[in-house]
Amino acid sequence: MIVIVIFSYIAIVFFDLIDLYKNNLKKDFFIALILCFISFVVAILLSLDVKIPSPAKPIADFIKYLFRWIK
Repeated sequence: MIVIVIFSYIAIVFFDLIDLYKNNLKKDFFIALILCFISFVVAILLSLDVKIPSPAKPIADFIKYLFRWIK
């Protein structure tokens, strides 16, 4: 499973990110590279059956805090 994830991300970098770099879109390239790296790490962890906590509760708490602060 890990091999499939690695080859998938190699294909993503080859077909998507290299075009951004060649077209001199450096800012877009680095943002896409960072997001790709984060998703790569999560995909590797999931393929290794590592339990990743859900961000739903902290996001909901933050939104509730914002609505209390706005009122």
